[in-house]
This record gives sequence, C-alpha cells and structure tokens, in this order.
Amino acid sequence: MTFEPIEKLRAHERVVVQIEQSIADGKFVPGDRFPSERELVEQFDISRPTVREGLRVAESLGLIEVRPGNPNGSIITAHYPKGLARVIEGVLRGKAASLEHVVEMRMLLEGQASFYAAQQSGEAVAPLREALEQMRRATNLAELEAADLMFHEAQGAASGNPLIALMVVAMRDVTRATINVGLPSLGWPDARDTATERHGAILEAVEAGDGEAACRVARANLMATYEPLVGGSADRLCALVTATPAALNL
Repeated sequence: MTFEPIEKLRAHERVVVQIEQSIADGKFVPGDRFPSERELVEQFDISRPTVREGLRVAESLGLIEVRPGNPNGSIITAHYPKGLARVIEGVLRGKAASLEHVVEMRMLLEGQASFYAAQQSGEAVAPLREALEQMRRATNLAELEAADLMFHEAQGAASGNPLIALMVVAMRDVTRATINVGLPSLGWPDARDTATERHGAILEAVEAGDGEAACRVARANLMATYEPLVGGSADRLCALVTATPAALNL
C-alpha cells in the first residue's frame, strides 16, 4: 500500500483555518470585532496581501464581514449559509445544475422542515408566529423580505436539525439571488398579502401538529411561487407536492 504526499496548506489557507478554529473554540462569537489587517499581519507574521486573501476567503465562507476602511477591523458573523449559498451559486453558473433543481431542493428541504416542526412544542414554533406577524405589518418589499428570511430561519430551526436549518436558509438565499420571479414580481401590496396567506397556511398546519399537511402545503406554496421556472420538471415536482415524507425515505 502506498500513500500520496500530503499537500501543504498555503499561507492564506492557514489564516482561514485559524479563523474557523477560533470561532469553533468560542474565542469569537457573532458580533465580535475581528483584529485589523495590521494586527493580523503582526500576529500571523505574514504579508498584508496574504492576510487580505485569507480575509477574502473567510468572508466568502460567511465567517466574517469585511468592512474596508474601518479601522476597527472586520466583524465576526459565522453565517454559514452565506458560504454554502455561494458554492451553490457557483454550481449554477457552471451549468452543473439548473434553477429547476433549486426549486426542487427547496421543496424537499422546506417540506421536511415543516414536517418536523409540526412535531415540536409551541415554544419551538413561536418564532414562526413572530415572523408571520412581521409579514402582516410589512409596509414595503424590504420589510417583507426581512420577514420572509426570518420565517425560513425559524422554519429550519424548528426542524430540530441544524443542517436542515442551514440548508433551508442557504437555498432561500440562492433563490433570492438568482431567480427574478416570485413575490417581488407581484407588486405591492399583493406580494405581502400572498406571502402572509401562504406562510400562514404552513404555520396553521404546523400548529395543528399535522406534519404531512405542513409538508404538503410548504411544497405546494413553493410550486405555486416558482411555477414559471419548472418547465419540463412540472410533473415531477407536482408529484413531489403530494408525496409523504415517509415515501421519500428522508
């Protein structure tokens, strides 16, 4: 048996690894100030361009938010869905997947998240109620977008599975960045009214403890929103709407 030589990490990759480890160890939490470039150059004992490349990669992974020109340095975000969303967007740009696949993945994830959410206690689904109320009170599209993100974050979290939660938010971000249809195309206040009705139906099924109904409604809502994109996959996705979570072996 033979082994291949171990490839050494480049300097900027070591910067990223140490940032990741510092967050994992609890040395930094979201909202903390991250050292400035000058401080990092001294601490890592490397060049400023190398530090900048490491920070650029860390930002693309959602670990930090770089604020150019700010003497206080970057801010720790640890928003992992951002990094995952960028990877998926790259896959789409490379034509290795289509927008139809994005819609299908969202239907799978959000349906399953809603199924699990229906099995949780009232406390676990309280953030869903709060997000829906924010939708009802929205006075413009920006506020509606913020409430929509809040709802999907709560939907993923209520599943009880942190990886489902991460993927739900990441796929929602991919949709928002790449698909120019959906609620924004409806105009105001139709966008708010439609969002409130559709998300309210999901919450109603979740609060009733009906996991299969919650799953079905979540998928049907996505199908209705993005139907112009599904093209030749319409039959496949329509079948997905009515499939039970057990039938999908998830």
